Amino acid sequence: MPHRLLFVCLALALSAVFNGFQTEVRAAQASQPLAPLASQSAELRVLSYNIWGLPAPLGQDLDARIERIAEAIQDYDIVLIQEAFDQRTESLPLRAGFPYAYHHKNLDLWRQASGLMVLSRFPIVETDFMPFPGLTPPDLLANKGVLFARVQHPQLGYLDLYNTHYQSRQQPDAAQVRIKSNNTTLQRLLLKHQQYYPTIIGGDFNAVPGNPEHHDLLQRLPLIDTYLKTPQQQIQRILHSWPSAERFAKRVQRRIDYVFLLENALWNYQVLRSSMVFDQPWREYLLSDHLGVAATVRIQPQGQTVPFPAPLQVQAPERYCVLPRCGSGS
Repeated sequence: MPHRLLFVCLALALSAVFNGFQTEVRAAQASQPLAPLASQSAELRVLSYNIWGLPAPLGQDLDARIERIAEAIQDYDIVLIQEAFDQRTESLPLRAGFPYAYHHKNLDLWRQASGLMVLSRFPIVETDFMPFPGLTPPDLLANKGVLFARVQHPQLGYLDLYNTHYQSRQQPDAAQVRIKSNNTTLQRLLLKHQQYYPTIIGGDFNAVPGNPEHHDLLQRLPLIDTYLKTPQQQIQRILHSWPSAERFAKRVQRRIDYVFLLENALWNYQVLRSSMVFDQPWREYLLSDHLGVAATVRIQPQGQTVPFPAPLQVQAPERYCVLPRCGSGS
């Protein structure tokens, strides 16, 4: 979006100065001891949504949209939100009736916050964040990265959630950032945390299915794209998440938002429903310049009892660096 770069940079910089630090909302951050895996099944309603919560003048009609977004997301169990940059977005958990939420803090006065927020019906028992190195404008003014949250579900035990917002723009240099920085960071954070719990990964990946960075991501991680697992009779005609809506002209239709499941031999995932949501005005307002990606998933252990295994081993293609110092010339 080259025509918006100057305005994005200015707005994010000013917002970082005047809004200061972002705050967390009712998240228990103390690391919990590992627990045995549950042996019950459950259904989860998951939403990933880029809410276009940019500070003025970029975030048009934000007060009205936040009010309506809070109404629209109330039916979900887990909501992964991106672009919650403006401080007014912090009211979303309370307005939507979510008892637990985490909005990653900004620790640098001169950089905007991550814009990442997790809303949950279940207690958040642990959180983590890993920033992206090597971002290009305008993204370098935001503290973009991957947000991790572990929640405690009454039937399933622990669930691991990852929420992310990748480098924007569709130029070749941005694509390389998504491969060398964004995909690597997501992979590193997954490797850092135990991965034998059911794992959901969602966000705005700024990558169209089949392009190099999307292909690289699927090479690195054993992911299930919930939208492609939708039962045939429920498939919609909407195949994009960044639409050409009449209020947001000059958009190119692309599917760049996803809800993934991390394959795990210990758990069985069944995608009951998956769809792009919020494509129509909600009380006379379009909620965002993105559509939401919603998925209802049944999760159950493989077999009657589940052993306590070693962590999954997630391997990267050899041609890509996965060490902390990678990215300079690799």
